[in-house]
Amino acid sequence: MAEWLDTAGPLRLVSAPGSAVPTRYILDVTVNDLYGDFRPGRPPQAVLRLQVALLDSTAAGLPAVFERSLERRVDLP
Repeated sequence: MAEWLDTAGPLRLVSAPGSAVPTRYILDVTVNDLYGDFRPGRPPQAVLRLQVALLDSTAAGLPAVFERSLERRVDLP
């Protein structure tokens, strides 16, 4: 994910996990769901649900400055 964010371009600098480069923010992403939905009577879909939090590494307790849950369903052939 760090490599993708670095090449995608919206951010000035992205350091990979374990890097010695000091950073102000930490992006914490949790994959909550990743599955194929093949229930009868419905078109098949791939499902991905993420919880995303941007944490401030300079503040005590790493408070979240942004949080969002994202879900994407894609129809499968």
